[in-house]
Amino acid sequence: MNAAAGRQSTSPGKGKESNWIPTPPEGPFFYVIRLYLPAESVLKRTWKESKPILAAGGG
Repeated sequence: MNAAAGRQSTSPGKGKESNWIPTPPEGPFFYVIRLYLPAESVLKRTWKESKPILAAGGG
């Protein structure tokens, strides 16, 4: 799984709001990964999530 993340507290525009996660302009931000029908490695706690990649323009 690859994830790109960027902090954005203002709307990116109507065409992009469906994938936008509003974040506070300052302070900590935490994300949660929800897994549906996880693989055996997740259930055995051997799976390691990849680190998110800061998207261009993200603060």
